[in-house]
Amino acid sequence: MKVSELYEIPIEEAVEELKARGAKRILLQLPDGLKKFSLRIAELLQYEGFEVVLSAGGCYGGCDVAVNEATAVRADAILHVGHLEFLKIREIPVVYAPLKVVRAPLEELASQIALLLPRGAVLGLVAQLEYVELLPELKRKLQSKGFRTLIAEKPLILGCDVRAAESIANKVDAIVVLGAGEFHALGVQRRVDVKVLLADCERCEVRGLASEVKRREALRWEAISKAKEARRFLVVTSVKLGQFKLGEALKAVKALERIGAKALLAVVDEISVERLYAFTWADAFIIAGCPRLVFDHLEIYGKPVVDVEDVKYIVEEEFGASAEQEGT
Repeated sequence: MKVSELYEIPIEEAVEELKARGAKRILLQLPDGLKKFSLRIAELLQYEGFEVVLSAGGCYGGCDVAVNEATAVRADAILHVGHLEFLKIREIPVVYAPLKVVRAPLEELASQIALLLPRGAVLGLVAQLEYVELLPELKRKLQSKGFRTLIAEKPLILGCDVRAAESIANKVDAIVVLGAGEFHALGVQRRVDVKVLLADCERCEVRGLASEVKRREALRWEAISKAKEARRFLVVTSVKLGQFKLGEALKAVKALERIGAKALLAVVDEISVERLYAFTWADAFIIAGCPRLVFDHLEIYGKPVVDVEDVKYIVEEEFGASAEQEGT
């Protein structure tokens, strides 16, 4: 099913898989950016004989599968649109219909890269999920313009995992992130020392990210500095399967208590500004979950928001443990 000039969703393939599983009632889950297509997809599913229930919650990746909602409505399966499998879900069958790119301005992007980097430079190539399959074609176009290229062995980058870029950073002069939007590419630039270019397929634009990373890092350290002055902390984790960081959250609570601060642990399905703002007594918020909330909101109505990984700078000591280490 074509949803724009750039993208399509392979709903027909998903329908066949749902039928093969014998599913009748389907929980349809989409990220916010694709929810506008939920009616079209639901009608197609209904035409094929399925009963459809929509998930209205947020969906931030393959780590965010609506198992609880599906269980509550007694769905036979989840149709998860927009992402690939990230977690092994045992509670209920999950069928994935990832967003696929049908057309991308690779020639124009390669030409723009040629204007920004010297001929002969070695370029490392990584991509967001939808664009990974386009990397070989981008490689050929860049080589035709005089660049040497290296595609990471596992070139997929996620908002919370940029190891693909880190694995090749010391072998290249610059890294090109093929995708759309800055969230993933900024994560790469934060983690590597070489120049990073975002080849944005939606905007047909190539741009560097160093200045934006510098701006966001300044805001991040400002939030950490403000959090050092706080005395009452709310440490928050999400029960979403791929975002549940109880071990890290408990370690943060204990570390903050050791410096004389008051720290309470809170758990919620979906971490949001509205949920946190209700805790008016908190001077600062520590997020042990998806890094996107901290990326988007380094302050909530004047109160600092800090990722759990940065608590060490507040308490000025090293700490950290996985949920498994905590016996969870």
